[in-house]
Amino acid sequence: MKKKTNVEQSLMFMEQMRCLKHYKKKPKKLISLRIPESLLIILKNKAELENKKYQNLIVQSIEEFLFKTLKK
Repeated sequence: MKKKTNVEQSLMFMEQMRCLKHYKKKPKKLISLRIPESLLIILKNKAELENKKYQNLIVQSIEEFLFKTLKK
């Protein structure tokens, strides 16, 4: 399999980011993720303070990270 160049990877990433605004309409995918227990406790506490589900807070954090990455 041919390795993608940095340009191809950048273009693919930009296209994925462009499509992000429509992702909420797409079905969700169940994943398994291992994170330190202390981080999970902090996330759950923060989510409770914001009256949110911690999974939604994780998704929101990922969104914010990706949008910041695109703006660079």
